[in-house]
Amino acid sequence: MKSPLLQLCLCTLLGLLGLGCNKTDSPAKNPDTGTEGWKILNSTPQSNARFDDIFFINEFSGWICSSAGEVYHTSDGGNSWTFLAKKDSIWFRCIGFANAQKGWIGNLNHGNNLPGKALFETTDSGLTWSNISGRIQGVPVPALCGIWVVNENTVFALGRWSGPAVFVKTLDSGTTWISTDMSSLASGLVDAYFFNENEGFVVGTKGDVSDGTSQSIILFTDDAGQTWQSKYLGDHIGEFCWKIQFVGRDVGYVSTEGANAEGAIIKTIDGGQSWTRIKIGDKVQLEGIGFISPDRGWVGCSPTGDIYSTSDGGQSWRKFNLGKGINRMRVINSKLIFASGGDLGAQVYKWTP
Repeated sequence: MKSPLLQLCLCTLLGLLGLGCNKTDSPAKNPDTGTEGWKILNSTPQSNARFDDIFFINEFSGWICSSAGEVYHTSDGGNSWTFLAKKDSIWFRCIGFANAQKGWIGNLNHGNNLPGKALFETTDSGLTWSNISGRIQGVPVPALCGIWVVNENTVFALGRWSGPAVFVKTLDSGTTWISTDMSSLASGLVDAYFFNENEGFVVGTKGDVSDGTSQSIILFTDDAGQTWQSKYLGDHIGEFCWKIQFVGRDVGYVSTEGANAEGAIIKTIDGGQSWTRIKIGDKVQLEGIGFISPDRGWVGCSPTGDIYSTSDGGQSWRKFNLGKGINRMRVINSKLIFASGGDLGAQVYKWTP
């Protein structure tokens, strides 16, 4: 029986040769050409959990993590996946890699506010994961929802969607981490998008998500999180921000969900200085978001698996169905997107023109 390390090395070699590893022969799950190039990957690993996040360092090498603490790797652009690790009683919520060996995972720590197991690190491409929560200096961090890797030295993390709101950063490739209490600005944080080591946005909620009093909030920093400016506070009660993506420096999109969600996105065309809320659905939860240009993109719904698409920057939308809910879309380039999600069963998706 191959060891996980031998299997990972073998799959990486096969990927470089253009061959697959552990491929499945199941029939196509998504023959509908009306899905605009989107398909469910037949190679999706079997899991009863949801693949909450997906991350690629190039068009071939990527990782997925699940709410059951599972991690898988592909070296051939999703044609096959190799099981790497599993952490029992850990909800792997978000994942990011600085290079082919070193990466981090955040734990949602669902239903628990005790710190001490929010952040995990790998230095062997995901085969083993060490709990490095003890390296975090500052306010206690019980959970994380989002990770943004700027470069090999600078990484930002944040959480949790339901609170508490914290911002965590490392400037030395994970040797030390500093956490900041964000409760004066937000009740919970979900996702981040940074242009560089200093300038970026975080999104989440202001208000209690449990009693339906939440409001969408978007915050901006130009000094790596030392200070923050509120750029958007939604007036629709019972809604909060979920995922954020920019296309270039000026145009950005944010998805929303919540107890009283209306199916709206929030858009900027001036680099995040101002934002406009646009209703695109009918009381649906919007999660994963991916744009390949300022005009063309998609937003996934949870838990239905519906996808809304636009080719005119959000002025009009078309809806189609694709499997189960998409929690994360990762835009690799203008001709390739990977996505992950699922509901009571994990799924991995891929878009090509």
